[in-house]
Amino acid sequence: MLAQLRIRDLGVIDDAVLELSAGLNVLTGETGAGKTMVVSALGLLLGARGDTGAVRTGASACSVEGLLDVGADHPARARVAEAGGECPDEVVLVRTVTAAGRSRAHVGGRSAPVGVLGEVGQTLVAVHGQADQWRLRRPEEHRVLLDEFAGAAVAEPRAAYEQEYRRTAALTAELARVGQLERDADVEAQLLSRGLAELERLDPSEGEEEGLAAEDARLSHQDVLRTAACHAHLALAGPDAGLEVAGGSFGGPGPFGASAAGSGGLDDVGAGA
Repeated sequence: MLAQLRIRDLGVIDDAVLELSAGLNVLTGETGAGKTMVVSALGLLLGARGDTGAVRTGASACSVEGLLDVGADHPARARVAEAGGECPDEVVLVRTVTAAGRSRAHVGGRSAPVGVLGEVGQTLVAVHGQADQWRLRRPEEHRVLLDEFAGAAVAEPRAAYEQEYRRTAALTAELARVGQLERDADVEAQLLSRGLAELERLDPSEGEEEGLAAEDARLSHQDVLRTAACHAHLALAGPDAGLEVAGGSFGGPGPFGASAAGSGGLDDVGAGA
């Protein structure tokens, strides 16, 4: 049950703590005393949409904290544990709405999505209004209420059905997993088949890779080889041949007084006028 509700800076409420006891609790007061704010606070605690207009004037945020006393096997405890919260003795829910419109929720001392508050709250509290009853408006609750009303007469068949449903769901998931593995294998086989066809088209020969590597190394040094060839040609032609290399210097006069070109090839060597 809801044992305590603390409200801060919500509407006309500055800071109030509402202690609840087992059995019937009645909240009365004059118009404008804040009874509606208590219901609004309960709604926020159960995951309702936050309204920045409800934040007290001058406050930066409003907050609602609920302390719930539930049994160890209650479904609310299991949901809090799934969300990473802790509830050794009691379940603590906190909801904060800032004046800027940001909303935060804490379940069992851990930050959680606001929707988790609703999932926990629907197993704990039912809010009755003039035109709504939150749990009865959820279709999944209809079956639960009917099963509870039927009692032991349907308990055993229901348990057997749930067991078969879980087994079927597990088999369906396994079938989907195996099907995905089969599709992945087909895709991989197609890729390998196309790769094999490409290799057959290229028809590589033994030792071809080493030859290509040597050719790549030779071509990567083409500028050095071209420069060396030009120097050799100039050296063989001699200083009286009137030969020169166009395109600039290789880094200084050649050994026979000729000018060496920076990046010219053998085609750059010509006879002087």
